Amino acid sequence: MNRTDHTGYIQAVTTRLDEEEVRVTATRIGTTEGLRWAELDLEPEDCPRLNEDRREEHYVVSWDEEAGWGICAQMASGRRSEVYEHGLQVAPPVETAALWVLGHTLEFYPPRPDGPFRAREEHTPALEERLAAHTV
Repeated sequence: MNRTDHTGYIQAVTTRLDEEEVRVTATRIGTTEGLRWAELDLEPEDCPRLNEDRREEHYVVSWDEEAGWGICAQMASGRRSEVYEHGLQVAPPVETAALWVLGHTLEFYPPRPDGPFRAREEHTPALEERLAAHTV
């Protein structure tokens, strides 16, 4: 099974966030046990909803090929808050993903109640095509 590198897709979302003045301060992209994933740390100054009383330091945006996009707060203790997930599809268009993240820097929405969209072992041509559209 031919699996497309997801780096270009993640970079395209990061670029789109930057265009919306939400800066990504750190990016981690990888594959672990066959699961393609990424994490993006957002600049705290660009996230007015951070709650200093709860000791939230910055937001961490995550993506993986099973659950899609999510966002949580990195706490001063080193722990993370509950992950709030996109809940519509695993790899939405870049514009949709970036605007969803932008919305969460302003206001959190409740988490998605259902489980993952797909298993990493599952071959999904539409996902591979979306990722391939952004190959670096």
